[in-house]
Amino acid sequence: MTDLEQLALWLPAQGLALAPGARLERLGGGIANRNEGVMLASGPAVLRRPPPGQLAAGASDMAREAKVLAALAPHFPLVPHLIAFCADEAVLGTKFQLIERRDGVAIAGTLPPEAGDGLALVETTLQAMAALHALDPAALGLGDLGKPEGFYARQLKGWTSRAEAVWPDGLPAHVAALITALAAAVPPETGTPVLLHMDLKPDNLLVDPATCQPRAMIDWDMATRGPRS
Repeated sequence: MTDLEQLALWLPAQGLALAPGARLERLGGGIANRNEGVMLASGPAVLRRPPPGQLAAGASDMAREAKVLAALAPHFPLVPHLIAFCADEAVLGTKFQLIERRDGVAIAGTLPPEAGDGLALVETTLQAMAALHALDPAALGLGDLGKPEGFYARQLKGWTSRAEAVWPDGLPAHVAALITALAAAVPPETGTPVLLHMDLKPDNLLVDPATCQPRAMIDWDMATRGPRS
């Protein structure tokens, strides 16, 4: 049975159905999470699930992302609405989500002419980041998201482990020096933890192709709480 047929069998229990002639359309060309457009009877959606194979620690967490989307969408306009989440891996072989599909393009590599020098897009992105940080995680039901204590040290440890995996015979001198410098400059963690996207970059923003103004902020599977600065 195909994924589309399996999905069609699962949807009615969620109060949903496929539109006549619906098919799965691969979206994007990345190697991370799989995003496929699908037309539901209620409108366009995105079927989102992890990539095949071994997953990086902390990434491609569909349950985490579904929780974040459900909590954030009513308060943060750039967040697509969660339509449904499936924790039963027997349906499609993995946990998956159905998410509101937003029009827009992801900018990867080259800025379109409409973006000019990109400064307006950067400014809008920073404003969105600041608005996200201004939200109260506890008030949104996300007061238990992630482990904010020891955030900086944990990030440094993670990136060090990745570097050691790239250079198993020993780190190049400049990489070792950078790690040492970062370890010496870890700032104190003060204040109340805020919400962090953790992978905010141009190709995780869907923008209006004519104006380059953001329409959606996507890929929330690594979202967590951590220091504001």
